[in-house]
Amino acid sequence: MIIDYTLIFCKPALLIISFLPYYTLLAMDKEVLKEKQQNSQENTLNNYYELLSSVRKGHDLTVRDDQYDFLALLDGIRYSRRKGSRFRLVDSGVFERLQLERLLNTGVIFYTSDEFRKDPQELAELLRFCRKKKVLMAFFINGAIKEEEESESLKFADIVSLGLRGVYLYTSNKERERDLSLLNQLAASCCSGKSRLVYYHHGALDPALVEVGRNGAWIHISDKSIQSEEDHPVLMDIVKSTRSSGANIVIYLEKKPDYMLFQKVIKAGAHVLFDRIQVDYKSPLKELEKAAARKKLDPRSYYLYSTSML
Repeated sequence: MIIDYTLIFCKPALLIISFLPYYTLLAMDKEVLKEKQQNSQENTLNNYYELLSSVRKGHDLTVRDDQYDFLALLDGIRYSRRKGSRFRLVDSGVFERLQLERLLNTGVIFYTSDEFRKDPQELAELLRFCRKKKVLMAFFINGAIKEEEESESLKFADIVSLGLRGVYLYTSNKERERDLSLLNQLAASCCSGKSRLVYYHHGALDPALVEVGRNGAWIHISDKSIQSEEDHPVLMDIVKSTRSSGANIVIYLEKKPDYMLFQKVIKAGAHVLFDRIQVDYKSPLKELEKAAARKKLDPRSYYLYSTSML
């Protein structure tokens, strides 16, 4: 019998050669992973220094919670508070309740919504920290506002309870129709809790808005809602009713307004925003623009940004 020893002795060598690419790839993967980790650490440090640099300049900051890691945010907020700057934290559901409580315990202004927080007990606990530090907790209602129970949103009774406890409530009819009679109840509950309901109204002016304003709601509209001269008396009634309750109306101009109407509106104390239009310095409207600019909006009367009609 003839044995081919060449095949026997060659097999281990072949096996070693066949495994070489695997070990080479494994080493390359480790290098890639190491490089990614280093880049991640560098990015984290860069973001951290960027945050502290903004705070150092004394700017009021609005930061979403997923922009920085927990410890960087905690340091940034503490530093901001020592500098006397406002720090507004926008919730996107990244942090657990205990982490949020630590952040809120620094005195940060907290903006959240029913998109990320739907547990009434959790919201009540978070509010406790905000009230302890005497800072705003703003809650935007995207979901349904109905007296019957809704599975995808908070119960109406829970929303009322938030207002009674002192949460500032914000909502809009841009995506969902709103029952103005229910908004009356929410506005009244907020006033009882020494907060406010802030309502962004899209579409034609509804005379029922007068009662919403009388119950203490801030109302935001654009000039698109003023569709004819028949709306002028309704608009003036809304201005008067909101002012009588200590709230106000905010009107976003998208075209040059009726001079006579807005002279009365501004004189009555309404907030009129000229940001989206250009007024010639020779125009009589320039006088109205200057008068409107002298009135400063309370930061609690809008959700995050004063120039956005939500």
